[in-house]
Amino acid sequence: MALVHLGMKGCLDAERTLIVETFAKFIENHFKIRELWHLITFDKDLSDDKIVRLGEQGQIFYLPNASETYKKCSEHQGMKNYVRPLNNFVGDIRNLI
Repeated sequence: MALVHLGMKGCLDAERTLIVETFAKFIENHFKIRELWHLITFDKDLSDDKIVRLGEQGQIFYLPNASETYKKCSEHQGMKNYVRPLNNFVGDIRNLI
């Protein structure tokens, strides 16, 4: 399992998204990883497009349970498979072990 922490106080801009995508492809191919999990504590600048684009590559976003972004994405047909509530993180790790 690999975890990527993206400095949650800054913007997840296009350059950083490209870095994450490139890193994810390398890691997945080299180490045969099937998912990358992002722990997001500041999600105000996280766009729907980024969630879908990275989610289609097997990346999962853990968002604060009470955030508007999580509520919106978890109910959206195209994004609900790519977002999980942050309080499920420990339980999901236990399920993998």
